[in-house]
Order: sequence, then C-alpha cells, then structure tokens
Amino acid sequence: MRLFTTILIFIASFFIFSCTPKAQTKTATSATISTKKVIANPIEVLSAVDFKQRIEADDVQLVDIKTQGEFIQGHIEGALNFDYYKRTFISQMSTLDKTKPVYIYCRSGNRTGSASKKLKKAGFTKIYDLKGGTNHWTRAGFTLIK
Repeated sequence: MRLFTTILIFIASFFIFSCTPKAQTKTATSATISTKKVIANPIEVLSAVDFKQRIEADDVQLVDIKTQGEFIQGHIEGALNFDYYKRTFISQMSTLDKTKPVYIYCRSGNRTGSASKKLKKAGFTKIYDLKGGTNHWTRAGFTLIK
C-alpha cells in the first residue's frame, strides 16, 4: 500500500509541475508575437454613406469597375470606367497614382473584393471598396448618373 501511495504522489507531482512550463511558454510566445511588425491592410470596405462622404471630401481617384454596358446604366458622378473583366484592367488601373487612395465599386460588391486584392498586389497603397456596390448606394438614397 505504501508503494502505491508513493507512486500516486509521484504521478500527481509530475502533472502539477509539468503545467508550469506551459504557462511560461505561452507568455514567451505572446511576447514574441507582440514584437512582430504589424502590416496595415491597404483595403478598407466602406458603407455607402462613408464612401459618399470620402469621395466628396477630396479630389479622389474614383473607378467604376463594371462593364461598359453596366456603367452606362448608372454610375457615380466623376467615376472612370475600367472594366474588371477586360485583360487591360490592371494596365488601366496602373495609369493612376498608386500612392494616392483609390475608390472602387461595382454593382454588388463581388468584383471589388477580388479587384482590391489585385490592386494591392500591383502596389496600390490605399484602396477603398464600396460595400454592396451601386446596389447599396441606391438603397442608401444616393443617385447614379445615366
């Protein structure tokens, strides 16, 4: 019985003391993570209200990435039309200043997600994406130019 008690105390001690290094490891890991450089995401998705306020506040690079037919059906005043589906999309976008913010939108917001990633890869430093595209723009009560 005494041997059983000794073994039981040994096992309990092993588990108690083996937990301490894990807590220290977590602290060390957290410290390591916090010292890493955090890179800001250049892509920001804005509501229709925020998007409208921003494009009215400054002289901006505003790009409608819909097809030409969709663009003619309705677009935000002052927007350029660079069709996302054309092979020339990135070369057209590269005519803009990559260091200045670019505001992009489509009809529903689906194309701008992948377009934003392409623009980030192409070197654009600040990309603003209209959440929900012109569908949300008009639902918010804003007009389109036809």
